[in-house]
Amino acid sequence: MDRALAEWTRVLKPNGLLVVSAPDLETVLTRWLRMPETERWNHGLKMIYGSRNMKACFTRTALRPTGWPDVLQSVGLRQEWFYRGYPRRPTPSFIAIARKQP
Repeated sequence: MDRALAEWTRVLKPNGLLVVSAPDLETVLTRWLRMPETERWNHGLKMIYGSRNMKACFTRTALRPTGWPDVLQSVGLRQEWFYRGYPRRPTPSFIAIARKQP
C-alpha cells in the first residue's frame, strides 16, 4: 500500500484530490465474530480477504480507518473528508478524500 500511495501522490497535481474506498477492517472483524459459524467461513472470509471470483476483487493489506490521516500525511496528503460506514456494499467500508499539499 505504501508504494501505491506514494505513486498516487507523485502523479497528483498540487491541490489534486485522491479518493480512496477500502474495507473497514475493524468493523469487518467485529461483524465476523458475531456471524453464525457457517456464514463466517463463506461470506465472512470474503469480507476479510475479498472474493477470488474477480481478478481485482481481493485484499492485499488492511487499512485502519482511525490511522488513515497519519498515513496520508506521511506522503504529503491532507484528509479533506472521511466517512465510515460506506453504504451499498456488502463489506463495511470507509471512503476518504485527500488533497495533495501545494
